[in-house]
Amino acid sequence: MPRFVIQSMTSGKFLVLGEDGEPCWIRSLREAGAGVFTDKAQAVQLIHDNCDFEFDQPSVVDLDKLGTKTDYVIS
Repeated sequence: MPRFVIQSMTSGKFLVLGEDGEPCWIRSLREAGAGVFTDKAQAVQLIHDNCDFEFDQPSVVDLDKLGTKTDYVIS
């Protein structure tokens, strides 16, 4: 099962659903459990509904890709 998180490229924070169900940005990946999505389309929709693309520069990160041969290229 894939696991995706949304991370702001400007602040490094993660977009999660808070205890009240409302989206919020948090600093700690350890606390981002409510922000792990198994459906990439749901993550993309959350970005479209809640992010300022110029300010937040949101990115969907596939957690299962990290540390593998297909890991993200650092430029």
